[in-house]
Amino acid sequence: MSELTEILQRISTWMQQYQPEKDGKKIPLLAPGLTREEIESKVKDLPFRLSVELYELYQWHNGGYTCFLTVEEQEFVQKYSEQIKAFSLREMSHFFSLEEALSYAVSRESKAGKYIFPIFAWENNSECALLDLEQRETSPIVDNSTPSEKFLTFPNITNMMLYYTRLLESKYLWIY
Repeated sequence: MSELTEILQRISTWMQQYQPEKDGKKIPLLAPGLTREEIESKVKDLPFRLSVELYELYQWHNGGYTCFLTVEEQEFVQKYSEQIKAFSLREMSHFFSLEEALSYAVSRESKAGKYIFPIFAWENNSECALLDLEQRETSPIVDNSTPSEKFLTFPNITNMMLYYTRLLESKYLWIY
């Protein structure tokens, strides 16, 4: 099992414990993961390649579920999220689905031939992987305001997810 898989399992465990409930039913906040074949079919004709880490991430979950919830469920989650934020100082972070991230990345090539692939967003900011023509094991992570390898936020997705896991476990972050 890779280090990233272990970290993602910690996040899954945490999210199961704190997942909001309505009328005794848990509301899923993350979409089910994709198979490798489903990911391949979505990325096969793109001008960049996903890293091995991104395949692993999207096989775990395909982003936040908010866009798939009913209006009533979205309102409930929003109210629940505001309560969490008000009482526990948690930041709110949206996990882009593969489709959302690909749409963004295809439309924004950086000056150095790198593509900016958003993973998490909050307020006016996002953590993005830098992708290029070759598949790599890892993806460097940059802030969307400074998408350059000179200004890395994290050296790879594994380190970013470990950081977010520590925030979740310290009750300072909420992912949806």
